[in-house]
Amino acid sequence: MDKVRPEPKFFNIDDGRHLAGLYQFQPPLTPDDVTLNLDQMVSSGMDTLIYIAGLIGGSVIYDSKVAQKIGDNADKWVHPVYYRTARSVQRLVSDGYDPLKLLCDQANAKGLWIFASAWNTVTGGVREPYVWEGGNSDFAFDNPHFQVGKDEDSRSKYTDSTRFNFLHEEVRDERFRLFEEMLTGYETDGVVLNLTELVPLCKFSEVNDLSNVLTEWIRKLRDVAAKSESDQCRRKLIYVKVPSHPDACSMFGLDLEKWVKSELVNGLICQNSLSMDPMDQSCDLKWVKSIVSGTDCRILVGGGTHVGREISTTATAPIINAAAANAYAEGADGFGFISGGWLTTGWPWRDSTYDALRTLGNPEFLDTADKIYRARSAARYGNTPNFSRYPEEGPVDWTPGSSAILPITLQEYQTVEIPVQVSENLTKWEKDGRVRNVELNIRISGLEADLNEIRIKLNGDLIPDEILTLEDLTFRYLEDGKVVAPYGFVYKYRLSPDYYPHTGVNFVSVTLVKRDPNIEPPFQICDIDFDVKYRTHRNFNLDGLRY
Repeated sequence: MDKVRPEPKFFNIDDGRHLAGLYQFQPPLTPDDVTLNLDQMVSSGMDTLIYIAGLIGGSVIYDSKVAQKIGDNADKWVHPVYYRTARSVQRLVSDGYDPLKLLCDQANAKGLWIFASAWNTVTGGVREPYVWEGGNSDFAFDNPHFQVGKDEDSRSKYTDSTRFNFLHEEVRDERFRLFEEMLTGYETDGVVLNLTELVPLCKFSEVNDLSNVLTEWIRKLRDVAAKSESDQCRRKLIYVKVPSHPDACSMFGLDLEKWVKSELVNGLICQNSLSMDPMDQSCDLKWVKSIVSGTDCRILVGGGTHVGREISTTATAPIINAAAANAYAEGADGFGFISGGWLTTGWPWRDSTYDALRTLGNPEFLDTADKIYRARSAARYGNTPNFSRYPEEGPVDWTPGSSAILPITLQEYQTVEIPVQVSENLTKWEKDGRVRNVELNIRISGLEADLNEIRIKLNGDLIPDEILTLEDLTFRYLEDGKVVAPYGFVYKYRLSPDYYPHTGVNFVSVTLVKRDPNIEPPFQICDIDFDVKYRTHRNFNLDGLRY
């Protein structure tokens, strides 16, 4: 057995394609190109790579003996990116390089955790005109009768009807062979089961039947992992990516409690939304913690990085810091990215990326890191909310525990109360002179500030106008000719210690006391955040010099 080392704590889920060489590098690729993402992690603070080695349609991007590689069943291509991907994978294998083995060898040499992953089912399709994607295997093409198909449940409109039904033994066996190979055929540290996408793995009316079937499937995989541990003399862990809300798990037939109590899984990667994209800082772990209590099962929190705003499409370092701080405060054992990386500074990583990652891997370093705590708000492009690709008509926040709180419409004479989770000990750091600034920002669309009366309270206390600054965004040009959207104002309060948010959930209440009757569009609260900034030491300000 391999020697004892720290458990997985700070992870990245990478599909080897989008933020990697398979899409971005011209073929042929070298082994160094394949391992670049893992090499970037060395000494970064990240300790775990979760590699999605199987595609959504059933083909894979490594030299599998049980599944088809991308491009094995495609001769014609109409999309250059998938064509490039297939050329690169096929050439690597023909040159004697197996991408998954290259990653395992490098991870083991550098002391990093390496997990392999894939979807727990596949999507079907027709060969023409979709064969060019190269992601669908012959198994997916040739067995349309395994698809879930039409489902009378109203929630099915949010799901992909071509996903294969896990209640079919042939579907379970096809997936089992793939995960078995990832455990036994490679020196991985284990596998991650993806149970947040293409779910439920059956019709909604069949989830009770699915629950027992899926549990037994995982039990068989646990037996394979145990034998592989003995054969390879290294730990073989099974982590599962799951919704954090109990009602969402019940909706999809996921019996987390049985898996944990029966020691079928070693860890849970929890997320609020099913999508990989949205940034969500408020993952409630109370239910999950009650399940793992008294066991060795670990809890990791997975966060997306997309915020969809004019200045920052992707979360900035302070926003990510706040998400990690909340996760650790909730009792998580670790944190990571579920959307294939972090795009703030582009790819490959820049020096500033390493500064941010180093902080995230060490919770104690987060105490005085700058943070922006946000109310859960839908991403948007201009005035349009963001929606998931699978399927096009389905929003990303339709499951219990994932709904966006904002935007919310203000009605005259009515008060809305918005929760914002904050994990700061501002009283302690204020005494030490370390707090530089704490600001509450409330962005409201559609209104002119001088023609309307807004009353804002924080945790029941009216915030005085003396600390208010207005930011006029009624019409504003930004960089590259972009225009700010939506129109409106930001109410910015520079908070004194008497008004600091406390640790835990804080409530911001907004009342539209008087509404301008001369404009028809609704007024909406779009964003609420606490912007917390620290000094390196009391009276030590890095931007203090002016000349």
